[in-house]
Amino acid sequence: MSLPTNKQGTSNRIITIKPFSNTAILLTIATQNNMTMRRFVILISMFFLFNLSSCATHVATEPAQVTIVKKAPRNHKIVTVKGKRYYFWNGKHYKKTRRGFVLVNI
Repeated sequence: MSLPTNKQGTSNRIITIKPFSNTAILLTIATQNNMTMRRFVILISMFFLFNLSSCATHVATEPAQVTIVKKAPRNHKIVTVKGKRYYFWNGKHYKKTRRGFVLVNI
C-alpha cells in the first residue's frame, strides 16, 4: 500500500485518534526532514497534557449526620436566638424545616 504524496514527494499520513466518543481529532503528520519523531512525541504529549487536565476540580463531600425529629414533643419551648426561632427540649435546640425538626448547635 502506498501513501499519498504531496508536491515535494514526501508522504503524508492521517491518523484519527478518538479519546472521547463525541470527539474526533485528525492529525496530519508530515514525514519531512524538519519534523522529527521526537518533536512529534513532545507535541502530542503537550496536547494531551493541556487537554486532559482541568483547572476545575470536583470535591465530593459526604452528607453530614443529621438528626430529624418528625414531631416536637408537647413540652418543647420556643426560643429566639439572634432573631431566629428555635425549638428547645431535652437540653437541645432544634430548627423547624419541611422535613421536621433538625438538631442544631447554637
